[in-house]
Amino acid sequence: MWYTHFAVLLTLPFASPSVLNARNPTNCTSPPASEGSCQQACETLASKFPGRLHYKEADTNFTIWDQKQLQTIYVCRVEPVSAEEVSQVLQVLVDNWCRFAVKCGGHSRFPDDSVSVGGVTIDLGLMNTTVVSDDHTSASIGGGALTRQVFAALDPYGLASVAGRVGQVGMGGFALGGGTSVLSAKHGWALDSVLEYEIVLPNSTIATVSENQHPDLYYALRGGGNNFGIVTSFKMTVFPQGPVYTGSRTFGDDQTDRFLEEAERIFTLEDAEDTNIGLEYRYSYSAALNRYTMSSTQRYAEPLLNPPVFDALNAIPALSNLTGGINSLANSTSFSGPLGQTRYVFARRGGERQKAEHPRPVKSANAIVGIYSPR
Repeated sequence: MWYTHFAVLLTLPFASPSVLNARNPTNCTSPPASEGSCQQACETLASKFPGRLHYKEADTNFTIWDQKQLQTIYVCRVEPVSAEEVSQVLQVLVDNWCRFAVKCGGHSRFPDDSVSVGGVTIDLGLMNTTVVSDDHTSASIGGGALTRQVFAALDPYGLASVAGRVGQVGMGGFALGGGTSVLSAKHGWALDSVLEYEIVLPNSTIATVSENQHPDLYYALRGGGNNFGIVTSFKMTVFPQGPVYTGSRTFGDDQTDRFLEEAERIFTLEDAEDTNIGLEYRYSYSAALNRYTMSSTQRYAEPLLNPPVFDALNAIPALSNLTGGINSLANSTSFSGPLGQTRYVFARRGGERQKAEHPRPVKSANAIVGIYSPR
């Protein structure tokens, strides 16, 4: 069984600082000393990639998920379209000793994750194609593809892959960080689905990595993050998938104990009896409401409206009515929403919780504590 609930909503970003970036403390509004060398690198890249090199001051159409990253001051952003171009970009940056970050979906939270502080942002957004194999068992997915783009490309074939829960999540960071999905109970994590990586190594060479080619690197890339190179393409398994059920409901923090007890029961059923079941929850603080809430997303990987497994959970008094229905993964992830308007901090808690009326600890599933601040 796949124990997906132990990593609810947790993926690692594709664009944490590169292997060649010094991890020195920096101020995102105060570019570091390497800015001069990066300026030279940007001039070289501008001549190599006309129309796809954007200086920060003129890059007014660039948006990204978290406001902290959107406010990051980089020198320029370059948009390669192939592994060969990524190799050329990397060589220029290395030759100029210029720091950089790599952006796929940009669904991460801190400066230097996807947007370089005072350096060059390598934006893989144009490398977003998904090509299904002739036998419909695998697909080649671009390193800059978003979850919504992948599901949209696979949907006409009646197929899906292990991809993000949110449409804006990039496949790069998702797969390299491990990748838990709404389908993980049945199909495993994203790392279990990757058959082959196309990667640009730190010395700018391009390699194909699989279980049989460079097996040590293949093992490292399966959840090891992005510090081994820049992955420009993933060959991943795909499988038949029809419409799914998704429901949402929000509970007050006064119902936390009841909610967690029921969530644990649901997770046990997911593990032992029915891998179609999925449940995610987020314990967050809303400054506007001045209170904590528990938001849940109920999922079932078949077109079954209001699955009975969630009846007891939905009997708990809630702050909102149950909303949702049956839809394709392509449609349910198609909405991207406005970017760069919120500031997120996430932490993880789990293990055991102590209830005053219980003489022993009560085991609980892990949760993500999200604190957001619209600005």
